[in-house]
Amino acid sequence: MRLDVFLKAAGLAKTRTLAKALCDKNRIILNGQTAKASKEIKEGDVLEIDYGTKKIKIIIRKVPESKNIPRKERKELYELTEIERKWF
Repeated sequence: MRLDVFLKAAGLAKTRTLAKALCDKNRIILNGQTAKASKEIKEGDVLEIDYGTKKIKIIIRKVPESKNIPRKERKELYELTEIERKWF
């Protein structure tokens, strides 16, 4: 599954366009390297997402087969390992 589709399916980005914009601005790190929206992801990958006011680090636990995931099942797709709030 593409990175931008996963971010949308998991609820980490509100839209796929926003997920692509995060990738284009180098705000997403996949396994220690900046990632493009088209990058294929797999279970066990580590994602670092910089939203601007906070930075989170997650581990992908499950890659869904469909991009339409019920809201209750989204949390099963990843494990939040770290959260850092930025104060300006």
